[in-house]
Amino acid sequence: MPSKPAVPPATAVRPAVPLDQWPEKTLLRIGELANLLGVETHVVRFWTAEFGSVRPERSSTNRLLYGRAAAERLFRIRTLLYEKGMTIAGARKALAAPPDPARAEPIDADYRVRLEAQAAEAGRAVERLHTALRAAEAREHAARAGEAEARVQLAARAALAPTVDVAPLQALTERIRAAARHWRNGAPG
Repeated sequence: MPSKPAVPPATAVRPAVPLDQWPEKTLLRIGELANLLGVETHVVRFWTAEFGSVRPERSSTNRLLYGRAAAERLFRIRTLLYEKGMTIAGARKALAAPPDPARAEPIDADYRVRLEAQAAEAGRAVERLHTALRAAEAREHAARAGEAEARVQLAARAALAPTVDVAPLQALTERIRAAARHWRNGAPG
């Protein structure tokens, strides 16, 4: 059985925008992706139907949105079909096979520098988060230790406090109550 053609008939192909020059967007609309790939939108739909591993999302207005992984997979499909000259069946096999490090294409030096800078920044961000977490844990530990120390001090004060003679306080309280009753009853001073 002959393999299907790589693209539907009568399709114009333009050069693709290199991956490292793509916008830093999480989701791409089908028209944006088609422009980056250098093909028409119907070609993107065709490849999406032919390669089950490419799964776009739908927006609230039912538009097709492609995540970064799906978009990069379509870029790889385009490379296999147009630059390597593979058929759809050949591209499916190539995508299913584990990558061969010996046949890997070299990464552009500028792209590598950008990736390494992003990786370094991500590492620094992780370290900042770890530092913030350790500081928060230290503050929490200090607060708990301070609270425990305050409880111990209160207990010690209560245990060490001299015994208070409450008899004079009770007598004073009774005199104040009597005076209040006297004034409530309207008696002159």
